[in-house]
Amino acid sequence: MNVHTQEEFETFVSKSLQSKPNLRLITGGKTPPNPPTGDNWLREFPQRTVFLCKKKGEKLDVYLWFVVFKFEKAILLGSNVNQEVKVIVDDKEFSKMHECLEIVEFGDPLVPDNKSSLILPEGIDGDSSRTD
Repeated sequence: MNVHTQEEFETFVSKSLQSKPNLRLITGGKTPPNPPTGDNWLREFPQRTVFLCKKKGEKLDVYLWFVVFKFEKAILLGSNVNQEVKVIVDDKEFSKMHECLEIVEFGDPLVPDNKSSLILPEGIDGDSSRTD
């Protein structure tokens, strides 16, 4: 059995991620979940936040979503469970209908909101300055 140090493991992961740029390390799960509970909790998440939620009143199904892009009045969510799924939701209504169970990974602080590789139709800038 091979025993490796933390430094060797981190070096291996770093090299693996560099050689496969579509992979990334999810760093969450090390602390107890502290999910938001406000009226519009989804709007609080920065882009690339990965979270678990379920519909209010549901006992079985739990969904894994990540914030892909924030529009002024909606948010594009993605899920890679089974196959890649993307859906645009009204963040206020989504927050009313769903309960956030856990933040798996809080968004990437090095990439500002709406500065992704997502190609938007001309005239849509994805401004996330919604105040209502």
